[in-house]
Amino acid sequence: MKSFFFVFTVLVLSGCRGLNEDGSSRFTYSSCKITASEAPHLIDQQHDLQQCWNIPGLGIFAQNEAILWCEDRVNAYVEKRYTTMHTIHYSIYTKNCTF
Repeated sequence: MKSFFFVFTVLVLSGCRGLNEDGSSRFTYSSCKITASEAPHLIDQQHDLQQCWNIPGLGIFAQNEAILWCEDRVNAYVEKRYTTMHTIHYSIYTKNCTF
């Protein structure tokens, strides 16, 4: 009976590892992606929508910290790529970027 309980416990805990299929944690924010762009040219909009950044390490637990991290990445990207500003929408995710 003890061995059954041990095997059952191991099976349950292994199913609750807290990892997504990509290896990121289900309990942290792991990536930041541009979700919409109002760039004046279609090619720029398409380029913007391809931008996604993985948060290093185990991710960020707090939603507000993840949003600030994402905002910093998006602002740095826009400042580096464009001379005029346009509206960009972004979001944080609990999975890594898929390219």
